[in-house]
Amino acid sequence: MFEKFKFSRKIKAFRGKKVTCTAYNADNCSISLKSGWHKAELAFRLVTFDNKLQLAFSGDVISSDGECLARVMRVMWNEPLPSSLVSDELVQQLWENSKHEAHFCDMASYVAGMPNEVVVTVKSVYRIDNE
Repeated sequence: MFEKFKFSRKIKAFRGKKVTCTAYNADNCSISLKSGWHKAELAFRLVTFDNKLQLAFSGDVISSDGECLARVMRVMWNEPLPSSLVSDELVQQLWENSKHEAHFCDMASYVAGMPNEVVVTVKSVYRIDNE
């Protein structure tokens, strides 16, 4: 019961307060975030979902909330793309067409075709314990 309360407080903090990046590791495709006194660490990678190339997040309870992920993307917007993502064939074309180091904002405009908007898809998974 207390865990649900902690999770809801954390989600509320990442929805309502300023989200800042405390560490960005392009080699491991991970980002550490802070909102108020709550901290989260997320891993990300490119996946094909619904015949589109999308960015997937995992690692914390905030990865199941669309509004939290939108704020995470706002923080990541100007971060450089990791080389492991650039190895993807579609993103490689973006990298070659770019005159500078490719960033997440470049990928959003290339993949989604909407340079000022990022579409976040949330797929929730629930586990039932038979205890």
